Amino acid sequence: MDSSTQSIRSFPSSSTKTRGISASETWKHARAAKDTEIMYREGRQIWYCIYCKGDTVYSSDVTTNFRRHLHTKHSIEVFPESSPLKIEIAEQFQKLWRRVKEEGRTEEIGNEIFEKYLDQEVVNEALVSLIVVRNLPSRVVEWPEFHALCLALNPQASTKLKTAHSTIPQLIQTSFQVSKDIVRRKLQSAISRIHLSLDIWTSPNQYLFLSIVGHFVDNKEKRQQALLALRTVANHTSEEQANILFPVLQDYDIVRYLGIIMGDNASNNDALCRTISTRLQNEGIPWDNSQERLRCLGHIINLVVQAFLFQNYFEIEDLKSYDQNEQELGLDSEQRQNQANTFRLLGPLGKLHNIVVHTRSSTHRTNEFLSLATRKIPLDNRTRWNSWYKMIVVALEVEAAVDRYTKAHLHDLQEDFLTPENWTRLRTIMKFLQPFHRATLSTEGYHSTLNKVLFTMDTLVKVFKISQVCYFLYEKTFILTRY
Repeated sequence: MDSSTQSIRSFPSSSTKTRGISASETWKHARAAKDTEIMYREGRQIWYCIYCKGDTVYSSDVTTNFRRHLHTKHSIEVFPESSPLKIEIAEQFQKLWRRVKEEGRTEEIGNEIFEKYLDQEVVNEALVSLIVVRNLPSRVVEWPEFHALCLALNPQASTKLKTAHSTIPQLIQTSFQVSKDIVRRKLQSAISRIHLSLDIWTSPNQYLFLSIVGHFVDNKEKRQQALLALRTVANHTSEEQANILFPVLQDYDIVRYLGIIMGDNASNNDALCRTISTRLQNEGIPWDNSQERLRCLGHIINLVVQAFLFQNYFEIEDLKSYDQNEQELGLDSEQRQNQANTFRLLGPLGKLHNIVVHTRSSTHRTNEFLSLATRKIPLDNRTRWNSWYKMIVVALEVEAAVDRYTKAHLHDLQEDFLTPENWTRLRTIMKFLQPFHRATLSTEGYHSTLNKVLFTMDTLVKVFKISQVCYFLYEKTFILTRY
């Protein structure tokens, strides 16, 4: 069907009247300005119709006008975007059928067949996905309510569902192996090298996990990423990580296609790349650890801001996370006082930390603060500077409640009382941290690009220099007014 006469529709959701038509659905039929065309009008971007030919191309910055043009000139109707839930359900079903086909089945599966009978492999995959993703117990297959729901959806479901929880681990293992084989085939058919991003994080029960994510371009020229492994490690050393990473590369048979390795700025990651380089060279595979080592911008920002927040007072490792404070309520009064004194070295930021810890030290105090502020102040964490920023932001929003709470507990919080001068300093800190917070959000995730990272770094350098001048003037003014 010709593009100028096609009718483009998407599922109307149940909330069509209230949600309206998504702008993104409209601008799918438009392009940005090029050559000498006007790009902006009164600060709004101008979009050009992709179906108009010749010298006269319709343009507008208003979605309603653009939809009217599509309807009258090209017979294209733009309908509301499907609800996120409907889209997710449709994608889940498509993934399940694709999995069955990728396992070796080549016949076409139509909607009419889907409606007539259940497929055992699809049922197994759906069951495994439900249990694993939602962290359900294996005994879910023994719940009468679960079977009642399945039978309500299809009377023949009982012939396909497992009824013994002991069969679930094997189903999960089989599903994992099938998924792993699919990932292995995609990696081996990739048209790019396989780039890795690595990180170690600590679980709540104090286990160290090393995650290994692969990034590549598949044989359809689409950028892909896949979790290759999530393994426990004994420590952060390069040898320990290499002993996990190298077998993973061998397992997926991608040793010769290793690209860059991205991680944070920790020295053990530099050592890891040197170790990998040595092992690859021993197998006759050239890999330059200095050229193939990529550093995480988010971690660089983290180091910069932590240096700003803490460097003039004490080592960052001396800081206790908020979670640790809650776990250490059993400390005696002298130990808690020593810890509070340590945080006071941070000035107003440390005082605020102590107040927030106090509000969470018992259920009664938490409820008391909630009655004043209607919400908690977020936890701070020594390894996540954004948590300190969010703590300041929320505290400033409920400044009056913090002040009333502190005065109500002045016996405990007298040394942590925040004066007007302290609140002014917290606002200054928040304004300084805001660009770094925005930079972290804009450069994280799958859609970050190299040009965005470089632009962000240049911008942050300028922000830092401007802030240094402002801070110097602020301190000089403060000293003059004080004396």
